[in-house]
Formats: sequence, C-alpha cells, structure tokens
Amino acid sequence: MDTTTQVPDTLQPAYSLDYTRPEMYQMAHTPEVVTTIVFAAMSGALFLYALWLAKRRGTWLPVLLWVGAWLTMFLEPVADIMGNAIHSQIGQMNMYSVKGHPLPLYVLFAYPPYYGALTILLFDRYVRQDIPRGMWWKIAGGTVLGVISIEQIPLHYGLWHYYGVHTFKIGYMAIDMVAMNLASVMVASLVIYKLVPVLRGWRQLMVLGLCPAFAMGGHAGAGILAYNMHGLKTETLSPWIVQGSGALTVCLSLLVIWGTIELVYGRAAERTAATQSNEGADTSRVAAPHGAARGAGATAGHAT
Repeated sequence: MDTTTQVPDTLQPAYSLDYTRPEMYQMAHTPEVVTTIVFAAMSGALFLYALWLAKRRGTWLPVLLWVGAWLTMFLEPVADIMGNAIHSQIGQMNMYSVKGHPLPLYVLFAYPPYYGALTILLFDRYVRQDIPRGMWWKIAGGTVLGVISIEQIPLHYGLWHYYGVHTFKIGYMAIDMVAMNLASVMVASLVIYKLVPVLRGWRQLMVLGLCPAFAMGGHAGAGILAYNMHGLKTETLSPWIVQGSGALTVCLSLLVIWGTIELVYGRAAERTAATQSNEGADTSRVAAPHGAARGAGATAGHAT
C-alpha cells in the first residue's frame, strides 16, 4: 500500500525548491596557497603570543581563548549557507563540505585571528575589567574596517563568492555580511569580557564552548532577516526587499551590540537597584512613625 502523503494542489505554491543556488567556481590555486600561508602565519603568531602571555600571567586562559576562537570555524558553513556565500569549489584544498558548501584549508587558520585577536591582545584589560563602555563602539568601528579589509583581496581573486542577488557592497563585500560578522565578533568578545572574572580553574575550559556559541548567537541575531531573504529566489525579489533586508540587518547588528553592551555593563540592573533602593527608603519613612509610636509606648510601660 502506498503510504506517501499527497500534498494538495492548493499547497503546492507555498512549497518550493526554487531558491538561489550557487554556480560552480574554479579556485585560483596561487591566491589560495598565499591566503592559506598568510592566515596560518597570523594564526601562528597569535598563538605564540597567547602562549607567552599565558606563561607571563600564570594562566592558560589566553591559550584557551585562542582554541575557542579556532573552534568558532564551525560557524563558517552556517554563515555560508544562510548568507549565500561559497568558497570556489573546483580545485580547492578541501577539508569537508556541508550541504554542498565546501570548506577549504585556509578556513582552519582564519578563525583564531578573526575571533581571538581582540580578546587576546586586550587580555590584561579583560582581567582588570577597565574597558570603558564607550570604547566598545570604537572597537566596533575598528572591527568593521578589519572585517571589510580582510575579505577584499580573496574576493578579488575569486577565492569565495556571494552568489545570487545581494545587498549593496563595500568593495566586494555585501553590507549584510559585514553587519552579521560584526555582531558575531562583538557579542562573543563582550560576553567573554564579562565572564573573565569568574573563569578560574576548570571554569576556564568553558570558553571552548562560549566563544563559538556566542559568535553564532551574534551572527544569527543580526542575520535573522537576511537568512530568510537569502533563502528565497533572490533573482526574482524586488530590490526594495533585498536592500531593505540589508538595511534592517545593519540596524539589528547595532541593536544586538548595544543590547549586549547594556547587559555587560548593567545599566538596566543599576536602574532597577536604584528604583528598589528608593522604594525601600520610602517604605522606611512610612514605617518610621509607627515604630516610633511603639517605642514610645514601650517606654511609657516601663515607666509605670
């Protein structure tokens, strides 16, 4: 007996596999090798600095932060699939593929400097907890420049591509991908900053999960609209939808960063505590006369 569920014709238009798919691209071998070497050198230099820092400060946390940033590479296929990006498939030095999106060897080395540079280079300030609230927006500005700059040359040589119709670009990089990557780096860095004071002993191992998890959270939080837009047939979408999605993704990125800064620095908690303190003071003032009356009565009783 055929148990296959038949989908009514009236539902067919709502279900479609006609979404934007990538073309097949030829990997440029020499630029790929050069990019792999450059990322490996950057990653290796950061690891050596983290090792030196660990020895000087008497803690393995800098090295664990490097490893946590490296583990964040598992975000790469998610960002590629949901953001309509792909590394050139033909002839690449491939590690593995996820849903038809291959990951080349240079990804293995790209993530420690991408996600670990901030936490490791500012490690002493993380420990002292002396980064002012406003400085994070300057860090975000620097991160934007870094995010945009690091992708220009590889995109120029076709190491990876943004396929389908995308939002407007800065150089070769789509603005919505800039916004998602920015939120990803900033959220992970801010959360680690908040948690460093309690990461003692075995708890330091928690950064191995915290780094990739909050990086994913920042990326998805900023990219929730972009993920949906890129999952459609972008070639048939109105430019208003595509560009509107990009603009809203930038807004969401800034909102996610602002919200994380507020949570880390506790302004909301401070206001709540201040409100509770004022309410407590008002209650004490109301209760004071009754207490004074009872005290007076008790004194009178002793006098008699």
